[in-house]
Amino acid sequence: MPRLNKLLSPRFLLKSFLFVTITYTIFVSTTTLFRQPTIKQYKKLLNQQIKHQFNQWYYNILASDYQLDTNKQFLKDVEVIREANLLSDDKNQLWDIKPDLNVPLSVELPEYLTHADSLKPIIQPFDPRLTLSVYYQYIEMNLQQQQQEENLKLPFHWSDWLDLSKLHKYIFNPVKYDLCSSMFNISGKAELIEGSKIFNISTYCEFKPNSVLGYNITHPSGAQTRPNRELLGKSYLYSAAPSPRKLIFLTNESSYQFEVQDYQVNNVNNSILYNDMIQEIANPSKVNVLDSYQSLVRSHPPSSSQNSDHQPLTSQTLHLPESLFSVDAPALVQELKQTPVEELSMMDRHFLETLEFSIGCFSPPKYFAEAKFLKKIKDHWMGEHYDWRFYNGLIIGKDEQAIVLHRLVKNYLNFARENGIITWIAHGSLLSWYWNGIAFPWDTDIDVQMPISELYKLGRYFNQSLVIENVGDSYNQFDGMGRYFIDVGSTITHRRKGNGNNNIDARFIDIDTGLYIDITGLALTTEPAPSRYDNFIEMDPFKKKFIMLNSKPNQLNHKVKNEQLKVYNCRNNHFSSYDELSPLVLTLVENQLSYIPSNFINILNDEYNMGSLSKKTYRGYTYLNNFRIWCKTSALSGFTRTTSKLINKHAKSEYELLKVNKLSIDDHLSLLTDNNIFKEWFKTMNFTNYHNLELKEIINKNFHKAGKLLDEYRKKYKLGNGLRPDYFINLIMFDNSRYDYLMQANDLVKLQKMYNNNNKKSQ
Repeated sequence: MPRLNKLLSPRFLLKSFLFVTITYTIFVSTTTLFRQPTIKQYKKLLNQQIKHQFNQWYYNILASDYQLDTNKQFLKDVEVIREANLLSDDKNQLWDIKPDLNVPLSVELPEYLTHADSLKPIIQPFDPRLTLSVYYQYIEMNLQQQQQEENLKLPFHWSDWLDLSKLHKYIFNPVKYDLCSSMFNISGKAELIEGSKIFNISTYCEFKPNSVLGYNITHPSGAQTRPNRELLGKSYLYSAAPSPRKLIFLTNESSYQFEVQDYQVNNVNNSILYNDMIQEIANPSKVNVLDSYQSLVRSHPPSSSQNSDHQPLTSQTLHLPESLFSVDAPALVQELKQTPVEELSMMDRHFLETLEFSIGCFSPPKYFAEAKFLKKIKDHWMGEHYDWRFYNGLIIGKDEQAIVLHRLVKNYLNFARENGIITWIAHGSLLSWYWNGIAFPWDTDIDVQMPISELYKLGRYFNQSLVIENVGDSYNQFDGMGRYFIDVGSTITHRRKGNGNNNIDARFIDIDTGLYIDITGLALTTEPAPSRYDNFIEMDPFKKKFIMLNSKPNQLNHKVKNEQLKVYNCRNNHFSSYDELSPLVLTLVENQLSYIPSNFINILNDEYNMGSLSKKTYRGYTYLNNFRIWCKTSALSGFTRTTSKLINKHAKSEYELLKVNKLSIDDHLSLLTDNNIFKEWFKTMNFTNYHNLELKEIINKNFHKAGKLLDEYRKKYKLGNGLRPDYFINLIMFDNSRYDYLMQANDLVKLQKMYNNNNKKSQ
């Protein structure tokens, strides 16, 4: 009887009615519309829409929608939970949501930087608060002296910009051992290296007993052990890696861009420890990175680019000219060659060299090198997600991973938009945007695409540049200190997969960790397009005839076909059509302005299938629709009251997991007693609510309404601010030894004295 009552409940009857309605719609659509041959080309699109509707219904049939964002009682209860969580937060997990948060942004300088007669260590600790403060003040001082921005060149050494502390014991030790043979050469360890590709030690390591390190790392090493992996990259940066060609300091409006002095030379004398930057800025005893940033921006706002191609992108919809997907590389080479040498910028000269190399290279070697581990090592695949130069230990699966990926996308999108580079998120990053506008918690990298002409722009004007995050936001508050290296491959004229070594065209790399964004260019090529586009040719006799006239017997001209189809692909053969991409639509990705393809559902269906847009369980995670976040399914156990028996570590049935979204309001309050769940929801709730509203308008092609929603959101919330904390500040909040720069510097001075005394005794 209870079961009968349940079946006759109004809620069940309503859902049954909806099911019948959708089923009838599918039947009518497939039996009437598809009879007409004139609209066969729309069959796929209609099928997608029907599948999407049905999947949404199926996966939401057991879901509740409590509108928690506007539930006053719920929000009152949340405040009580927040206070309780903060009081019991022994591990400091919630430091960045404390109401009285005071971010430590000041650094006291050691004596050796302010007094010439003080003992100076041969290397100093890394702290971005110090580095950025000094650079901002140095730039401001030079601009005040009427020096033009384009004429100012800045000194640089990698030791000022990332953590090289793992090298300190080798730098301080006066006795230099042959680490090439004793540590890095693993060729004799047969059991360890089995199945791995390792390189001969002579190709990447030189024993140099008279150098600071005692050895020199010159190239990537192939697969290595975990301890060696970190040392190799840091050693290369300290003594061999060239400096960036440009430093790009982002602001909230534009950016400062400066060439680097002696960028092809690696010389520690260019570091703050040895150059005269601090002396030139009046020997401050203490610096504050936010104050230094704000002082520069107030006194000398960054000048807007005079190049029309580099103007910021702001329009709600961006219609892409088809010409963006085709570049005549040989013609561009001739144009650059015919330009007088004195009129070519440093970046132009390097770009010309790259193009000439690319055109003349027929079987390109692999350009990017990852931090590969030996295959015998557990989870060796993780190393593939880090650039070998900047690898700083594994953070995949840790809280830092989400922080770094969030900051990567924040700063890439800001950099691209401010410099007029057309780009959009792609693949898994586009799919995660669809769900709640935020990266999936299991993602290990980010994917973006751009037209081939924009890839050329990135390579010509910004290759080998270091991008520095805007330290302050538009509300005069601290934002972040991330640093990101732009690296464009050496064979971008190659638009076919070829030997498969270079499917990725460029990377935007976080130098704190080595995690990166993969950048690929889409171009009109000779690669055969997928069969999913064939209907568009079959239904257009003029296009079909034109293709046949321009093809040889039994040899289809794929470039002509692709041109008629208006389809473009990257070097890994991911295809998209012009109609799927254009117009691009302005949206927010992780609270940052970004563009997405207007017909993203077509793209996602072709790449992942329609289920990916609806299924709420994946890789041990469950999507909580009332919180709009992905949560570890195992973390739900023990936090619910009404359905706790259904949610446990052993729940395998999809039907069981679907019932997670049937939780009561009390269950949701109970879930918020978990610090991780509370923090994720609390930091993202306003943004994800906006995303849900915006998504409906974009799906229905109401781009104007989506623009209005964006304007409203901009008025209420801090658009563009990070949803997650700065990586370095997060580190020092959990590690007191990093908090006090002066203490670290003085420790190195003591170490220097100890080695100096030992040397005197030995003499």
